[in-house]
Amino acid sequence: MSDKVKTITYQANSGNPSVLSTHKEYLLFRDMTWLTVLTAILTAIALLSLNIKLKIIFQYISACSILYLCSSTIGRLAGNRFVRTVMAVSSASVEIPQLVIPTK
Repeated sequence: MSDKVKTITYQANSGNPSVLSTHKEYLLFRDMTWLTVLTAILTAIALLSLNIKLKIIFQYISACSILYLCSSTIGRLAGNRFVRTVMAVSSASVEIPQLVIPTK
């Protein structure tokens, strides 16, 4: 499915509470992922400038790496769930034509 069709489908169903909830979760984990990287880099630079032991810095970077892996995986799953929710809501709102069977 093209991105244009996905965008139109999302815009048509953007007011649905299920879509809003899953979109919020996706954005939360997406932002948490890049914020983890930024925080890890800035804090590592600050710790190096304060002459903190390299062992502590390595442990901090390791913990941030684990947090990054977890948040990026959860963000990817939340993104997939968001797309599936939009598609489900969209398909549920489509009217199915009634089949008319002629009687004799």
